[in-house]
Amino acid sequence: MKKIILLLSLFVFIISCNEDNLDTENNDKLTLTDWGKILAADPSKADLLMIANYDLMNNFGGTHDEFGIKAIDLGTDLMTQDIVQSIHHWFGFYYLVDNRLETYRSTTHMWIETLAKMANGANAILRPIDKTTTNPEARAIIGQAYGFRAYTLLYYIHLFQKAYSVDPNLPGVPLFDDDVLNDRPGRNTTQAVYDQIIKDLNSAYSYLDGYTRPAKGRIDRSVVAGLLARTYLDMENWQQAAAWAATARTGYSLMNQTQYKSGFADITNPEVMFGYDINATNTNYYASYFSQISNQDQGYAGLLGVYKLIDRSLYDKIPATDYRKTVFNGSSAAYGLPAYASLKFFSNQADFSGDLTFMRASEMYLIEAEAKAHYDEAGAKQVLLQFVSQRNPSYTLSSNSGQALIDEILTQRQIELWGEGFRLNDLKRLNLGIDRNYAGTNHRSDARLTIPAQDVRWVFQIPIAEINSSDFLSPSDQNP
Repeated sequence: MKKIILLLSLFVFIISCNEDNLDTENNDKLTLTDWGKILAADPSKADLLMIANYDLMNNFGGTHDEFGIKAIDLGTDLMTQDIVQSIHHWFGFYYLVDNRLETYRSTTHMWIETLAKMANGANAILRPIDKTTTNPEARAIIGQAYGFRAYTLLYYIHLFQKAYSVDPNLPGVPLFDDDVLNDRPGRNTTQAVYDQIIKDLNSAYSYLDGYTRPAKGRIDRSVVAGLLARTYLDMENWQQAAAWAATARTGYSLMNQTQYKSGFADITNPEVMFGYDINATNTNYYASYFSQISNQDQGYAGLLGVYKLIDRSLYDKIPATDYRKTVFNGSSAAYGLPAYASLKFFSNQADFSGDLTFMRASEMYLIEAEAKAHYDEAGAKQVLLQFVSQRNPSYTLSSNSGQALIDEILTQRQIELWGEGFRLNDLKRLNLGIDRNYAGTNHRSDARLTIPAQDVRWVFQIPIAEINSSDFLSPSDQNP
């Protein structure tokens, strides 16, 4: 993460895209100040870099369980209780909760191949560009870069440390600021990392004032508000979490039953707030989210039988009147699939070119409800009613209170966000463990694990390659 070599290589790429308008013979003599003037004067060059940053979210790492953000989402969900993997294959060691050590490919793909490139890509814009510019196009790109860096840092701290709610003084991750003089390349406290995330998101929200994005593949104010809601939820700042979640979901409608059952593969869905448009030119084919999670597409899950199933105990919590129950395969085999097989995700494309969703309005309803349950139960119940009644027409205003109300909301969160990458962090922040070995379990015999809250297996180690190449990290900085 400490290396900013990508900064220069991406600048060379930007110049090469438009050589007629800039002398490239003496590129190596340009300072960051020079670059800042160039990028502010011609934001299209910075925008090329921002597009390249978004592409890193779908970055193929070389093997078929390495494809950027959604590989992280799927892998971490498999480490919990909610998903069953029917046979050992790609992502199998995640499912066995044995994929976190410093020498493993998974940690390298997360830290070095995905998140470090994303953070460096954001700084490649933020370090040189003149942030006092009044150019609205340049300001929009600056705002996206701040939001993108915060998004990256939130993933880093979720993966490589215990939750903020456990101890904000635990060692976090390196921080690289707009100005190299403010770099903190060692292990900063978790508190310092969250402070940086909040700072970046506030900057993003300011710079994105008035910005109308061309597509949902861009970060705008609603996405920034959603990231603030996620961050404050981690920090148990309930009022801020609820307020930002309400702001984030404004203007988005919840999907209806037909849309819910359409495969979660199209970011034009009215509920999607932020995603990535996959097409024939940028699909990773078999090394893709839909190849790995869709039991109906002809990929690893659907063709080779590496089926993804819902945990039986979670399935049993879904009321029969809730149509979300129908996107799982019930208690008996149908559709040529095993019992409890997911029907939630499918692209219906031979090249698995289903779009990737990173944020939905449903999540914001659930954050708002959970947060309000800690200080405004009546308000929490109303938000919960608004949301759940769209999934279960028989749902009525909750009669629960206290912890029972919070538990009800968290169960709705499990059901709604199944397979979307949230459960591991929820277990960590809520101080929960898992038990796959209950009576009647549908987990494989070799994966019937019982893991207590705050188990070390849920914190990834820093890649040994990063420690060996860093002047600021040593083996003593490693996670247990």
